[in-house]
Amino acid sequence: MSPYKRLQICFKAARAQFFSVSLIPVMLAAALVKKDGFSFHWPAFFTFSLAVILMHSGANLINDYYDFRRGVDKPGAYGSGCVLTQGLLSPRRARVCSYFCFLAAFIPGVFLVALRGPVLLFFGFAGFLGGYGYTGKPFGFKYLALGEVLVFLILGPLLVVSGYFAFSGRLSLSAAYVSLPAGLLAAAILHSNNLRDMRLDREAGITTMALWLGLRGAKTEYYFLLVSSFLCIPVMCSLGVVTPAAFFTWLTLPAAVSCALSVRNAGVAPSSAIANIDVRTAGLHLAFGLIYTVSFLAPVLLRRL
Repeated sequence: MSPYKRLQICFKAARAQFFSVSLIPVMLAAALVKKDGFSFHWPAFFTFSLAVILMHSGANLINDYYDFRRGVDKPGAYGSGCVLTQGLLSPRRARVCSYFCFLAAFIPGVFLVALRGPVLLFFGFAGFLGGYGYTGKPFGFKYLALGEVLVFLILGPLLVVSGYFAFSGRLSLSAAYVSLPAGLLAAAILHSNNLRDMRLDREAGITTMALWLGLRGAKTEYYFLLVSSFLCIPVMCSLGVVTPAAFFTWLTLPAAVSCALSVRNAGVAPSSAIANIDVRTAGLHLAFGLIYTVSFLAPVLLRRL
């Protein structure tokens, strides 16, 4: 196998197309630091981003490994990296690659702890515990219908607050508030995946939030996650947490409505109509997140005019 082909498999296994889900919170934290007037630390930004990508890759690989071992991922199933079900990567190698990514994240982590102190150790350990424990033994939070809650916390408050601290050396309650839309949309990505895969997950004997709620309840939760992410904007604007510029995120409403309509027409069996609903929801997260990030930089740019 050529080195290029191996690289392709590695990117597919790590699900690089979803890295934006973890990088948007990092960018949000950076924009908030600039908006609050702190001197920005570029080495910390790039080092933190590298650690986040490595942790995200490790989490995706270990997730594929345990889903494959439990019979959740099968040939022909929608979603996931599919590298194990297609035989492109052995389960053992996927697990080893996962451990390598987690260990590699420790290297930039050492720099960040040396820069900002041991507080980042707590954030780093929490991120590792969530990433590994999502499907890894002895936790398996995904199989206990806790996946959405975990993803919301990690890809929302945890990443934005820890990023803000890494870039500024300060803890900020506002950063936790600002993270809410990103966390809700990240949870919507996961939930859309679980909603699509309800039949396969039931056959595998696991319990996701979608299965626990039933088809109608699972659809309602998806709508709730989308609507809540948009409604956070006027609430936070009224509290002075964000500026009116954040309302530009509502330009992504048509994409949200399109996703919601697809889910409304979905059945309990895997459907081609929502085969890529997780990718589409991730696209919504990316578009919303980029506009949201720029909205915090608008006051900074205006001050320079």
